[in-house]
Amino acid sequence: MDYAQFVSKPKSMVVAPAGYGKTHAIAECLKHTKGKQLILTHTHAGVASLKEKIQKQGVAYNQYRVETIVSFAQKYVIAFYCGNDIPEQDDGKAYFPFVIEKATKLFEITPIKDVVQATYSGLFVDEYQDCTIAQHNLIKALACILPTRVLGDHLQGIFGFKGQQLVDFEKDLMGFERFPDLCEPWRWQKTNPNLGEDLKKIREKLEKRENIDLNLYETTIEISLEDYNKKIWDLINEDSVLVINPSSIKMGEREDFIIKFNYSFRLLEAIDHKTFYHLARELDKFKSIENLPEKLLVFLKGEQVQKKKRKTRKNTLLTGLNK
Repeated sequence: MDYAQFVSKPKSMVVAPAGYGKTHAIAECLKHTKGKQLILTHTHAGVASLKEKIQKQGVAYNQYRVETIVSFAQKYVIAFYCGNDIPEQDDGKAYFPFVIEKATKLFEITPIKDVVQATYSGLFVDEYQDCTIAQHNLIKALACILPTRVLGDHLQGIFGFKGQQLVDFEKDLMGFERFPDLCEPWRWQKTNPNLGEDLKKIREKLEKRENIDLNLYETTIEISLEDYNKKIWDLINEDSVLVINPSSIKMGEREDFIIKFNYSFRLLEAIDHKTFYHLARELDKFKSIENLPEKLLVFLKGEQVQKKKRKTRKNTLLTGLNK
């Protein structure tokens, strides 16, 4: 891809399948931009991954800022929204749609546009296929303020956001200049190039809506339950490993996984968890720094007690089921 051309357009887009160098492309694009670039994605895990990979590409930290779409919108709503009807943060069904809607309207106000322009010189949006129509409207409002580049893959939409309609790459991005798709599966080039090529062929069949017989591909493998733990232990010595748990609700499963593998992994929540808001509210109660170390110690001990109680309830439940 011609990175300089990609960032020179007021609105540009590229289809970037998983493993085809999307984050590398963003990092390379940053080398052809001036001023601070805003990079938006959907999850905290995505933010962490982008920061790590961009840093490895040698891009100066002051050239970019990475945030989730919601956290970016939230800052402006908290700073500029004058109403007193903001829902509670832990009421996700009401809070997140409210923040996106109000932020979209705020970004149409000239003084707030000036604030955005004074802070950033351009915008990148990662994993665009997971944008809802409401989030897409927010990005369109920002695209009237900043040069905007979107990257994603219409075959990868994974979030439903409580039934909200997702963006349509063909229909909703007609105003964006489309660049040639990223076409090489770089992720597997050094480790398993045959797997990369097989995935590329499977993708082509998906695009054509053809039937797929996985038995025709020698590199597709199935890991037995007996080999699961051994595979994880073998991966621990790799430079970078991401383990995705299928449950986004039960934090206990991820905590147990970390303990099982001797804390070789760190917990990173992909989406907001109610525990975050609970801890923030408790910490907000510390009105002064007087006796702060003692207060923090009591607070942390209390959290450990609550954690043990949750663990006990879980064990009791499991014991009951085993009987």
